[in-house]
Amino acid sequence: MGHVRGDKGWINEQRQSPDAVFMVFVDTEPVSSRKQNQGEQEKFPVSIKWFQADELETLGLESHEAFYLGNDNEDLPRFAFSLYGWFVGKSDLRRSAFEYTANLRSLAIDGEMSPEDLSTIGQAKALVHWNETHKCCGKCGAKTKPRDGGWRRQCWSCQLNY
Repeated sequence: MGHVRGDKGWINEQRQSPDAVFMVFVDTEPVSSRKQNQGEQEKFPVSIKWFQADELETLGLESHEAFYLGNDNEDLPRFAFSLYGWFVGKSDLRRSAFEYTANLRSLAIDGEMSPEDLSTIGQAKALVHWNETHKCCGKCGAKTKPRDGGWRRQCWSCQLNY
């Protein structure tokens, strides 16, 4: 997978694919969905809430800012990005779409989410957090920009790679 992350055109094709799905974090919490109990107890009642690009556009969000997680078992591209709670709170539509967020540790301890979803959220959370905390170059202090679908950052000034 690493060989395609460096291909900006390929990443953009994946991002623009009608099959692409996007995970959203509000602050540090993943937006999730809780299945309604239909009489039988669900083994994993909480799952990742995946969004399509057109849903994000309706909410005033741009998918080009999302980081590439990889393709799932069905070869569907997956991406993730983070929003600040204050930004979500400025729109009733966004508040409604992102109404259920869950703490990753609580989901794992309570056993409410599948191990596969927990793993995907863990990967996404690490990638989003790393990008948010490495926005400036440690060498010259200039801003860095994401590369390789968010798996690398590069200083725009001294070109140092992280």
